[in-house]
Amino acid sequence: MLSGRSHYRILIVDDNVDAGELLQMMMEMEGYEVHVACDGRAALIDARTFRPHIVLSDIVMPGMSGYELAAALRREGFGSETLIIAISGYAGNYPEAEKDASHFDAFLSKPVAYADICDRLASHVAHASLLQAQVSR
Repeated sequence: MLSGRSHYRILIVDDNVDAGELLQMMMEMEGYEVHVACDGRAALIDARTFRPHIVLSDIVMPGMSGYELAAALRREGFGSETLIIAISGYAGNYPEAEKDASHFDAFLSKPVAYADICDRLASHVAHASLLQAQVSR
C-alpha cells in the first residue's frame, strides 16, 4: 500500500452485488476507504456525504445508468479532481457511449484486470498528491 491512500475515498457502483463487493475487498486491501452502492440513485445520495475522490461505476444499471450518474455527479460539483471511471462489459458498445462519455475520465471493460485498476488509481493518487504539494508551497 502506498502512503496516503488511506485518506482516498472510493465509491463503487454496480448492480451486481458480488462484483461490487469483490472490488470493494480489493480496494480496501490496497488501503482505500470504500463505499458500495447498488444503483445510480443510491450512489448519488451516498456521494453527497461520502465525498469520494474516485468513482468506479458500472454503466448499465436499473433506474439511473452510469452515464446519468456521472453527469449528475459533475453537475453537483464533482469536477476534475474527482476521477470517474466506467467499468462495464458494454463500454464502447452502448448507444449512449459517445454522447455521454465526456463525464467519465476513463473506461475499463469487464473483466478488468486487477493490475489495471490499481495502476490507474495509483496514477491518480500520485498526480493529486503532486498537485497538493505544489499548492502547499
